Amino acid sequence: MVTEELQKIHELRGRVRFRAPVLYRAFHLKDYLEGVLSRNGYIKKVKVNPLTATILLVFKPDIPVEKIEAELKSSLQKLPSPSEVKKFKSESKPVITPLKEEGPPWHTLSVEEVLKLLGTDKERGLDRETYEKLFQKYGSNILPEITPRTGWEIFLEQIKSVPVAILGVAAGISLFTGGVIDALAILCVVGLNAYIGYKTEAEAERTISSLKKLIHPEALVIREGKVKRVPAETIVPGDIFLLRPGDYVPADGRIIEAERLSIDESALTGESLPVVKTEKPLPPNETYPLADRINMCFMGTLVLGGHGKAVAVATGKDTEIGRIQLSLAEARPPETSIEKQLDEMGTKLVIISGALCGAVFVLGILRGFGFLEMLNTALSLAVAAVPEGLSTVATTTLALGVREMKKENIVVRRLSAIEALGSVQVMCLDKTGTITENHMTVTEISCGKPYKPETLENKYLNFFPDSQILFEQANDELLSLLAVCVLCNESEVVKNGKEISFKGTPTETALLEIAFKAGLDIEALRKAFPRVRIVHRAENRLYMVTVHHLPSGKFLYAIKGMPTQVLGLCGEILRDGRRYPLDEEERIELTNLNDQLAVRGLRVLGVAFGISDDPGIDLDLKEEAPWCENFVWLGFVGMEDPIRPGIKDLISLLHQAGIRTVMITGDQAPTAYAIGKGINIIRMNLLFLILLIFRT
Repeated sequence: MVTEELQKIHELRGRVRFRAPVLYRAFHLKDYLEGVLSRNGYIKKVKVNPLTATILLVFKPDIPVEKIEAELKSSLQKLPSPSEVKKFKSESKPVITPLKEEGPPWHTLSVEEVLKLLGTDKERGLDRETYEKLFQKYGSNILPEITPRTGWEIFLEQIKSVPVAILGVAAGISLFTGGVIDALAILCVVGLNAYIGYKTEAEAERTISSLKKLIHPEALVIREGKVKRVPAETIVPGDIFLLRPGDYVPADGRIIEAERLSIDESALTGESLPVVKTEKPLPPNETYPLADRINMCFMGTLVLGGHGKAVAVATGKDTEIGRIQLSLAEARPPETSIEKQLDEMGTKLVIISGALCGAVFVLGILRGFGFLEMLNTALSLAVAAVPEGLSTVATTTLALGVREMKKENIVVRRLSAIEALGSVQVMCLDKTGTITENHMTVTEISCGKPYKPETLENKYLNFFPDSQILFEQANDELLSLLAVCVLCNESEVVKNGKEISFKGTPTETALLEIAFKAGLDIEALRKAFPRVRIVHRAENRLYMVTVHHLPSGKFLYAIKGMPTQVLGLCGEILRDGRRYPLDEEERIELTNLNDQLAVRGLRVLGVAFGISDDPGIDLDLKEEAPWCENFVWLGFVGMEDPIRPGIKDLISLLHQAGIRTVMITGDQAPTAYAIGKGINIIRMNLLFLILLIFRT
């Protein structure tokens, strides 16, 4: 029964996705199936999603998909009990998906190891002789060309459908029975239908081909100790290339130098926020999705800020985007709704008209009419039953849709894509950068009492970090909160004459702006408390921690992030210049205050600090670890990201078209609800459900 319900959703060469209802919300089976199936040498990657009841398998391209399906069915037939799952989970080891075919992935190796493996030099790059050998070996750094459809292929696609086949048969029957005029009329209809579709799609193919010819990317590389600007297609593995703002990354590379380097990887990951890069290796024995490989850069992504160097580790078809393009080239687009409906209607028409015509023929023979006379009558009836104009009307309508899209500067390659676009039922929108402008502004600070930005103007203008002892002695909680916002922050101060600006992520830039507005000397503060280490926010730890030297020789831990998690780490609270134990009643009040800020649509951060004698504390320990008790709660920072103009009207337009809208965000549920309600993305009938989720 389990295997009978297995449904293949899509299939590419070396990649297939199935839906298995038995996996729906079966979270206990996720690790089990991923571990069992990954033990086979030919399956490279397994990803089970219990929320959608789907399972994605990536395997060696030379393995037939039937073998993979049989393996999956075998595993589904042997699903274990919960106790057996726990036993398997405790004994299994993590599966690593390497970027390289053999050996450890590039992102787990040090810069020195990467350079040694590639036989290149960080400062001099490749010499001429080595480069020429590598170019002969790897060829041009160009993405694999998707072979365009020939005119004949485009034409044939216009007549490969059941309704058109029926018209063809009808034309043949008419010709056979002497109806030459009818046959010619039907063939004209088929020809007109094919011509409209052919002309529309051929024009789109020509437009796309002409656009490709306009793109000639270049890159800055280091060869024989000199910086050269070369065509990106000449880069080979081992080349050292420079990364500057505004440049497109010319090849997949391992970062070897990074100075405030940030890259927009939305073309690959879909994430609108820039990724801050580092040259440090990532810990081995862990699986890192593409978006988490922060010491790698990928072909086709855009450098937004900072500068750096990278060594090319993959070019052309071996890059991540090259693999995607190869998969797309081999993809077989699924039938659209209209194609399925037309084929289904044509099949039914054949069956029904065949039965009726056969019945008429038999009845005529039984009543004494001649054989040829009844055959001619039955065939004429069959021809009359065919809707000759249906295909032409459908094709013409889709062609008009392509023309309308072209007016909006959108090129559509296939007519069926228009119908697929018109069949959209759900549209998912990322909040940050899509629904909002991705420009954060601090609107309120709450530490004991609320503070508005306008009340903080130059409040601490005369404060000098070396003239007072912060953190180690009881102090002003607002001053301490602003100081943590400056220290636990990677945004940089940029001076242009007398003008001062900030460069970094929107959230951290907003924190520096409010501290600067309050009169704090950001550079002096950071110099007084030099940073020792940093632990970034992670999927299971929604806060960031930085460690700093204190004048006394101890170490300051500055922390900011999701309020509920930060609050869970704190054992004390700073109020009126004194530390107090953080009791349960106080925690409930702070949690309620967090909800009050969030339901106003603010992005809320919790801020705290801790002091320790040890700079090497493992910040990945669980909450019950001793170091967590040292954290002192300071307060909340509420920030607003303005809604993008016109988004509310767009949502209303989508709803009028019958399209459901979904907002995707990593913010707290109350914040997401407030923003969703403000742009009418949340319908009233969902209110009870959302409030129920908040409660649980």
